[in-house]
Amino acid sequence: MRITQRTSILGFLILMSIGGFIVAAVQYITNDPFNNPLVTLGEALVITILLVAYWRGWEPARYIVVAVMTIMFILTQTEFALTNHLHLELMLPPVMALVFLPPLGIALTGLSIVLGLLLGSFWVDSQLSPIDFILYSVLIGGMVIARMVLENALKTSQEARMQAEHAAKALEAANAQLETQVQQRTLQLQKRTDEQAELVAEQAKLLQELELQQSTIRSLSVPVIPVSSNTVVLPLVGTLDSERLNYLQQEALKALQERSARRMVLDITGVPVVDTIVAKGILAVVQAARLLGADVMLVGIRPEVAQTIVGHGMDLEGLRTYRDLAGALEQIRAFAV
Repeated sequence: MRITQRTSILGFLILMSIGGFIVAAVQYITNDPFNNPLVTLGEALVITILLVAYWRGWEPARYIVVAVMTIMFILTQTEFALTNHLHLELMLPPVMALVFLPPLGIALTGLSIVLGLLLGSFWVDSQLSPIDFILYSVLIGGMVIARMVLENALKTSQEARMQAEHAAKALEAANAQLETQVQQRTLQLQKRTDEQAELVAEQAKLLQELELQQSTIRSLSVPVIPVSSNTVVLPLVGTLDSERLNYLQQEALKALQERSARRMVLDITGVPVVDTIVAKGILAVVQAARLLGADVMLVGIRPEVAQTIVGHGMDLEGLRTYRDLAGALEQIRAFAV
């Protein structure tokens, strides 16, 4: 629970009001010869009224209650105080000022009581020792210093609280800014992720289309043309590389098996360059077809191709060759007759 100066003043006023009524009752019962219970009762009533006023928000009430109590103590206690040592009740107004007022108010309250005592000493045979005035002044000075220390501590505490609140607000603003930046960054990353996902999906689609196109191109690059129930023609066009030669062998063997063909015409008229690798690849297709029991006819061997085959000592034994496709087909028809 946080105790503020207003809470302290209200609590002290409540204690003084209740205490005033109790003291008035005790004075009346004991028939105190030095104090009038009606005066004490009046003081309690005044304090109660000012308590209600301060509780309702009237700020000057705290200054008035200290001033009233100081004046009443000077007027009602001076004769008793001047014929005895300083009475404890004379400490009540400075203590109230300590709780209610700033340091200057405490000093003025104590000074008013001291001046009242000094003025009263001219009218009464004073027995007060200067030591009493010195001690009383020292107590008032101590209260002033204590109040100054307290206000300085309160000021320091308020400044620290304000700095803490400012730091908290700055931290909150920084957190809000950081949260905004995180959200923006998250949205950017999410957008980039979505774009990457779309790009990956598009690339996958393009790869699929490319594979389909390559498959179509491969099938077109090695067409299989059936010319009779047991004869197929494979016309080759364009450059032959290792990949295409492997595909040629696969398609040739596949066509022989699926169509149960006994003859295969391999036309290389459209192949512009037949080097050692191409020649070996074609002969490999021929040998594989023979293993399946097919008769292979090689069409379109040009002079430079023949020189390449002979120059590398490649075996063409049992392989029938023809200059063009027409001659091969004519021979096939002759076999059929």
